[in-house]
This record gives sequence, C-alpha cells and structure tokens, in this order.
Amino acid sequence: MHQSLDEVEKIYSDGERERLQDLQHIYPVLSRISVWVDENLSSNHDLLVNQHKWRPHEHAMALCRQQNLIQHAYFLQRDLAFMRE
Repeated sequence: MHQSLDEVEKIYSDGERERLQDLQHIYPVLSRISVWVDENLSSNHDLLVNQHKWRPHEHAMALCRQQNLIQHAYFLQRDLAFMRE
C-alpha cells in the first residue's frame, strides 16, 4: 500500500509542478502574486485528488494479484466497491 501511496504522491507533485510552469508561462505577471498562484495550485490539487482518489486501492489490488495474494486482493476490491458507493 505504501508503494501505491508513493505513486499517487508523485502524480500530485508532478501535476503541481507542471501547473506552476503552465501558470508562469501563460500568466507571467500574475504568477508573481503568491496568493493567486496558491489559489490556482489549490484548485489544481483538488482536481488531481478527485481524479486519482481510487488509484492507491487499484494499485494495491494489482500488486496483490501480481504476488498471488488473492484473498488480500479480494478484500481490497470489496473495500473499494464499498467506498465508491
């Protein structure tokens, strides 16, 4: 599960870095205002969280199946189905 969380954290940090570069390129003057940048990065972070909120469970299930931990994968799948409802 830690490996899954690390993957999502990397997605968040890469997304934030890319968004900051985009903001600096598109809005060179506004990107110097830290409050404006923080608001834009916060909304981008919220979007990324919403897009990837199930990824740690999905990745952990895939890792369990790779390691032939069928029962673990089954319970992760049930947990994921319960959380999605």
